[in-house]
Amino acid sequence: MKADAIHYITITLRYLLIGVTVLFLIRFFVIEPGVVLDRSMEPTMQNGEVFAVEKLSSLFFPLRRGEIVQVGMPDVHYLLVKRVIGLPGETVIIKNGNVTITDLKRNNIQLSEPYIRPYGVLTEKPKDLTVTVPDNEYFIMGDNRPNSSDSRVFGPVHRAYIIGRVIRLNFLKVFTAGQ
Repeated sequence: MKADAIHYITITLRYLLIGVTVLFLIRFFVIEPGVVLDRSMEPTMQNGEVFAVEKLSSLFFPLRRGEIVQVGMPDVHYLLVKRVIGLPGETVIIKNGNVTITDLKRNNIQLSEPYIRPYGVLTEKPKDLTVTVPDNEYFIMGDNRPNSSDSRVFGPVHRAYIIGRVIRLNFLKVFTAGQ
């Protein structure tokens, strides 16, 4: 009887260890939760909104313009959530708040961005900018353009700093201070 109990405990601990290991691997290499910590993606994503970051597909399939990604920058102490605007090799032209992309075939694409928060009344005009995105880098911007620190400030982001694609979980929201 004592041997049966030890055998049962050993099997239970083995399955528990396997389960914890699988959960650990999924959490750190496949999908993980996140929370929007600022207002830079409004109106698309709200401060305090819960989302998931899917990490695996971006290893096998290139990021596309318009996708929302989570970024971990070395000098920033929290993770950023931004939208991919410019792809490697493209030229991003921002003039009067409008974004035009010159793609690899030299086509000029005027971005239609119904998701952005309009500039409204500004004390200063949005800065014009032209940036050619280097290989393995992406030009990212927040949807709340007047209140977003993004590639307009720190330049294109290397692929190594992009953690994964954001999966919106619209039914979840946490309450944060200041709301």
